[in-house]
Amino acid sequence: MYDMMSNTPTPLGDLAEIQLGRAFKTAVKDLGESGDASLIQIGDLNAGNADKPHLLPSVKLENLDHKYIVESGDILLPLRGAKIKAYIHDVITDKPVITSNQVAIIKCREQLSDPYFVCWYLNTPEVAHYITKTNEGSNIQKISSSLVRSLVINAPSIEVQRKIATVYKNWLAQRAVHLKLIENGDVLFQNVCKQVLNGSVSVECIT
Repeated sequence: MYDMMSNTPTPLGDLAEIQLGRAFKTAVKDLGESGDASLIQIGDLNAGNADKPHLLPSVKLENLDHKYIVESGDILLPLRGAKIKAYIHDVITDKPVITSNQVAIIKCREQLSDPYFVCWYLNTPEVAHYITKTNEGSNIQKISSSLVRSLVINAPSIEVQRKIATVYKNWLAQRAVHLKLIENGDVLFQNVCKQVLNGSVSVECIT
């Protein structure tokens, strides 16, 4: 069994490069085809839309936006919300993807940390409890970039990290299949109910 206390406590800032996304001075407008980058915001992460580029708003890239581009294997961590959960970006898109300054971009240092391991670790109950403790008395949780950098990761060797990463990656793949089945079932359920409502299908035929 994996013992979280038996490994080297290391600040996340030593294992990965951490930066915030782009700051937007006004409300984001979806530019559609005229935009040249997709934007991931906190709402997109929480809704599960980060891996569905066609659902993301399209924005214009500015001169310095190259430093905000999210690459495959980067971890995105919302800095506020009812529940703060890390997500790993592993989608290949036609347009570059950037994120807002309410999201931390975590780029793991290859020889020191595995992104799937770090993503899994950030979503453990222990880290969730730590974040909750730092926000006692507040309904909306917030964390700063400095807190993200100082988060202590009990890091095993890179070999052990990769083993945990393999397990976590397999679970994410299985979870995605289950969610797709549920999504398809919801569509089927709605269509059947509408057919019953319109009289084109009887309840007896269904049961």
